[in-house]
Amino acid sequence: MTQLFEEYREFIPDFDSFLESLRRPLPNHLRVNHLKTSPVSVIEMLQEKGISLTPVHISEDTLYEAPRALLPGKLPEYFLGYIHPQALTSCVASLVLAPRLNSLVLDLCAAPGGKTSHLAQLMDNTGIIVANELHPRRHAPLSHTLSRLGVLNAVQTAYQAQEFPLRHSFDFIMADVPCSGEGRWRLSRDRMRLRSPGTVRG
Repeated sequence: MTQLFEEYREFIPDFDSFLESLRRPLPNHLRVNHLKTSPVSVIEMLQEKGISLTPVHISEDTLYEAPRALLPGKLPEYFLGYIHPQALTSCVASLVLAPRLNSLVLDLCAAPGGKTSHLAQLMDNTGIIVANELHPRRHAPLSHTLSRLGVLNAVQTAYQAQEFPLRHSFDFIMADVPCSGEGRWRLSRDRMRLRSPGTVRG
């Protein structure tokens, strides 16, 4: 593992702590979708199933940590659009952008829709979100996410971000551009361990 990230050593202040963090399992976060329900209702529903959620205290009351063994995507509450599995780091981007009600927002790289739906939630389905996604293979997952979560203020486009054609000023722009994917290393590592116990070592 050290060799994999060695090129980052010169600009990560505490490189050893960074490596140690990669050995810890990823937390299991989910977002309650208040476009369809309330956190209190979801907490009660899951408690009846023996599932406890721990609130994440940042700037809103819809983010929770769930037990690591829980698979939120298999719950009825997921299919109803009451919850959405989403990494806390992904949620932070929308919270920092903090779009106002009735804003005009551009999400340049929208698929698979987690941030777009979170923006809609923060805007209470008001205003307009232009959810732009260049790659056709990602249009269906984006549409599915927005539909499942009850997003009503988004329209989809498919332009190259650098050449976005609409000559219009937006109030807020989200640009979570495609990256190397190294941040998903721990997720891939966990999956490999589940498939082949003992074959992955830090």
